[in-house]
Amino acid sequence: MRLLLVVGVWLLCLPWWVGATGLVEAGVQALQAQQYKKAVELFSQTLDQAPALSYGNRCLAYLLLGVYDKAEQDCDQALQYLPHNAELWLDRGLARLRQGNYQGALADFNSGIALDPHNYRLFYDRALVYSALGQSQQSLTDYDHALELSPPVPDRVEILTDRGIELMLQGHLERALGDFQQAIQLMPNHSRAWFHQGCAHHRQGELDLALADFDRALHLEPDNPETYRARAIVQKQRGKLRQAVTDLEWASFYFQQRGQQEEYTSVENLKFHWLVRLYV
Repeated sequence: MRLLLVVGVWLLCLPWWVGATGLVEAGVQALQAQQYKKAVELFSQTLDQAPALSYGNRCLAYLLLGVYDKAEQDCDQALQYLPHNAELWLDRGLARLRQGNYQGALADFNSGIALDPHNYRLFYDRALVYSALGQSQQSLTDYDHALELSPPVPDRVEILTDRGIELMLQGHLERALGDFQQAIQLMPNHSRAWFHQGCAHHRQGELDLALADFDRALHLEPDNPETYRARAIVQKQRGKLRQAVTDLEWASFYFQQRGQQEEYTSVENLKFHWLVRLYV
């Protein structure tokens, strides 16, 4: 998936103030333990005693649960108390981005950058918005800026991979491959970089290299239907129709498991046409 959630657990570092209760601290501990539903329950009980902290933390918990409309509502409330907190603008921007409100997300990331121009996550997430809006040059500029701000290795890998995708979509295949290769050097088990490197090699007509990349991606993430589908296309182009059909069967299986009905139906239709060619 292209749009990754990059969230800072900012509220863990905020100072406590009078009125913050043991429930608030328990909610923070639940966030740290990745018990997000429990965190929501705890922060819901402290909205009157510590509204800024509770709304802000509950916003983060909802973000991590994927409940983006409620995350946005909680960030709205928290921003009334802490309008100069850049991380709150980041979190609300992410909630809006996930809901397809690109202009709203752009406005929030702009506000966050004005408050904290050294926060690489704000530039990275704004790059994702620009990409979604089809503004490639602005997207690439923000990816560049995010990388210049020296993010830690895991996030640097994601930024390089997403910048590579943007370059690939614009036809800059060699530069895209450079980004994917850098990402893989930093994190050799990063399946997403291997997958997109395979896509770039495929666009170059380098079928054997693409096949090797997709093999590696599936070794790292053996239940990814998109990779099976991509490898099926390469196998068919190499004249290996039977292997291609087998890959489509796996793609179909995993798309169905994930509840991606439209993708499942598309793969099933493609598999039917290839089976007809195989047995005619």
